[in-house]
Amino acid sequence: MTPHAFLENGIKRPIRLLLEAQCYPAALTLIFSGIEIMSYLNLPSPRSDVMRSDFISWAERYLTPLLEPKIGGKDLYGARCTALRGVDSRLVREGQCRMIRYRTTPENAIVISVEALANAFFLAVDQFLRDQLQDHRKAEILSKRLDQMRKTLPFS
Repeated sequence: MTPHAFLENGIKRPIRLLLEAQCYPAALTLIFSGIEIMSYLNLPSPRSDVMRSDFISWAERYLTPLLEPKIGGKDLYGARCTALRGVDSRLVREGQCRMIRYRTTPENAIVISVEALANAFFLAVDQFLRDQLQDHRKAEILSKRLDQMRKTLPFS
């Protein structure tokens, strides 16, 4: 299975299905999980553990340039923590990043639609793959990591 097909079937398609069913919290969870996976695929060899800085770095390189309003990588990491726990993250509570809301919002929050975030994420994944596949060394690391994921996760 090609990297494109693997990520299409394993990440993008489930997000699209959740959006079609208007299951927005679950779609957000998968989007942020997808960013985490992309961060893992982007790690330099031999590292294998994703840290906050890896998530932020991938998001700032590939995702945040595609978002309106402008959102930083740290803002997205704070939103990830919030989405996974259902309450504002420590980064938000301590003022280390901006709050992101998806429907109604307090004055100091960024408002974005889940669909816009998903579409930007899909474009970011595509650009990441193009970048990785143009560099032989990065393409080899990507291939090895996708093989590991295929063995571990029930992707078809």
